[in-house]
Amino acid sequence: MLKKWRADALNLTALTCLQASNAVIPLLIVPFSIARLGATSYASVAIAEAISMIAVAIVLYSFEVDGVSRISGFRPKTHRQDLSTVLSTILAARMFLFVCIATILLAVTFLFTSLPVILVACWLLVPLGQVFHSYWFYQGIEFNIPPAILTLTARLLSLVLVVLFVHSARDSILVPLAIGGPFAIAGIVSMLYKAYALDVKVRWPGLHAVFDYLTHGRRIFMGTASVMLYREVNVLLMGMTGVPAAAISSYSLAEKSIKMIQAVTRPLNQIAFPKVLRALRGHDRPDRETSSIILRYTLPQIAVVTIIVAVLFLGFGQLSPRIAALRRFQELPGIGIIFAIVAPAPIFGLANFMFGSAGLNFLGDQRYYLRAILATGAASMLGCLVLSHLYGAVGAAICFCGAEMLLLVLVIARYRTGQRRFTSQQEPST
Repeated sequence: MLKKWRADALNLTALTCLQASNAVIPLLIVPFSIARLGATSYASVAIAEAISMIAVAIVLYSFEVDGVSRISGFRPKTHRQDLSTVLSTILAARMFLFVCIATILLAVTFLFTSLPVILVACWLLVPLGQVFHSYWFYQGIEFNIPPAILTLTARLLSLVLVVLFVHSARDSILVPLAIGGPFAIAGIVSMLYKAYALDVKVRWPGLHAVFDYLTHGRRIFMGTASVMLYREVNVLLMGMTGVPAAAISSYSLAEKSIKMIQAVTRPLNQIAFPKVLRALRGHDRPDRETSSIILRYTLPQIAVVTIIVAVLFLGFGQLSPRIAALRRFQELPGIGIIFAIVAPAPIFGLANFMFGSAGLNFLGDQRYYLRAILATGAASMLGCLVLSHLYGAVGAAICFCGAEMLLLVLVIARYRTGQRRFTSQQEPST
């Protein structure tokens, strides 16, 4: 038991380090780059980065969820062939997706924009690095130390390169090159580590296997993309309904704070994810038994997230009167009410991941989960248009948290209806 806890603690530390290096260090690079390049030159860099993020979304596809579920419980010493097959197929599928989307993005940039194509090409090193890093693989075998070390090293090297070599607007191309280059190289090193240290070989899986994986994960991918309907568009909808800029700033600050909490607590999901999948083996439908299994792994995470949210919320209330920078935030209109409304969102989001992304997707109910996300997104967009018009940023905050709660209600309802459907099938006909 002590050995198991120690392994979980190391994995949690590694995942936290990985998330922090991917989230925090790029944020340090941004203000430094703006100061060196100037706001006008950096705008082109930022737009090119936004274009490359489309490639990241496509390349990730469904494999951060589907890949983990395929290898959960596997270990390199005893499942080398199975791991080689899954890794090879997902790598080939991601390379196919990368080549397709990179070609489209570069062509569109060249034909329809004034951006330098070389800027977008350099930023595309980031999704290429995602292809090779295969974070899902380490998460599935529950050994996250190598990708954490490689990612942290790459991000620190990027920061050093930007500080040393970016000096003026003429150096704008060096920003994406300094960020994408080390990240892509670290991804290649990660592939070499899998091949030589873990003895997991990469081989051509065949077109049939590649398209089978893509077909199997299409609903997970569509569901992930659809989450944007209720997480990313509220600010745009508030602008459409004429919400004042100060209120939009209040909402934006609260929303980014919640996303920061979600990023900090994401390693808890990643640690629990493969464990839940192993516990669900032998079950093929959502019902009360499977919901109880998932709940055992979800409650400890909810307790931790609740404590984090409470500490941050109370800490902000105590420190903001004493610190000038925080007092400016406190002066934003309605910020306290908005924070209070959106504070439960990370808890609902965590439960949605465990019962939805992990549970329903693994238990063969991907179609229902996709429909639940689409219904939630549509309800959230409509609700935001109405409530932000009536109540401004407070209405948008209600929709932000309400969407997470609505999705959780729909997901939990499936476990109840699944139980009743199974029971009715067992009853003898009269």
